[in-house]
Amino acid sequence: IKFGVFLQAAKELGCQKIATGHYAQISKNGLLMRGIDPKKDQSYFLYTLDRSQLSQSIFPLGGMYKSEVRALASEFNLPTAVKKDSQGICFIGHLNVKTFLAEHLKQVEGTVYLVDDSAQPIGYSNQTLFYTVGERVGRLVDNRLYSRVTGSQTIPPLYVVVKSGRNLYVSPDPHHSKLYSTSLRLAAWQGAGQLAYAKGATVQVRYQQLEEVPVSALTVRADMGSTLQLGAPYVQAASPGQSAVIYLPSGEVLGGGIIEQTYDQNGS
Repeated sequence: IKFGVFLQAAKELGCQKIATGHYAQISKNGLLMRGIDPKKDQSYFLYTLDRSQLSQSIFPLGGMYKSEVRALASEFNLPTAVKKDSQGICFIGHLNVKTFLAEHLKQVEGTVYLVDDSAQPIGYSNQTLFYTVGERVGRLVDNRLYSRVTGSQTIPPLYVVVKSGRNLYVSPDPHHSKLYSTSLRLAAWQGAGQLAYAKGATVQVRYQQLEEVPVSALTVRADMGSTLQLGAPYVQAASPGQSAVIYLPSGEVLGGGIIEQTYDQNGS
């Protein structure tokens, strides 16, 4: 939203281009491209920009490492030279994310189950909606209920494996098979679908995703949602609401969409 407003305001002022501090680049083909600093690349957040917007934009930091940017800031005596990197969500500042959600979402009670023993609950909480797939849960588990279900007095680290409405299914295994998706159904696809068949294309479903997950096929359907087929090692902890962005080995962004549904090897 801010990007579009900024571009429109600049055009009304008679400007030909806008420049932002995003760590991304624009390829010779006019496509969005990864920034060269893998720890700061922000192309994942910008995949919805179309060619017209990109043609009117400049990303001067995209070809630089953060260390180089800090060195330049120091050279010009800018206070940001020693400012800590932002780790949160920019528009809520330093506020804890779950605190922010609690203030803006209606809290409804949900149930926590062990994924391999889903008949018996191990906890109840009005904050289950605030957790996502792959996230570690702790205080949502009731010691007494956990002991009754498992016979153990010690609660190990537990991770959300499946989220179904207000209910969470958790496991002590951070690499549980249900955390890996072999295909994704996407809504609001933007990009050139046929290019996703290009050799070496990969998908990213979160910022700073470490593992490269190959794309084996993409079917773009405006009426029923697009389907993205993945190859091993598949993608871990993909969750509805996240964006799935497809890249070429060169770092060019081919397109992306919002994850509507994930499917594991069993099709569930």
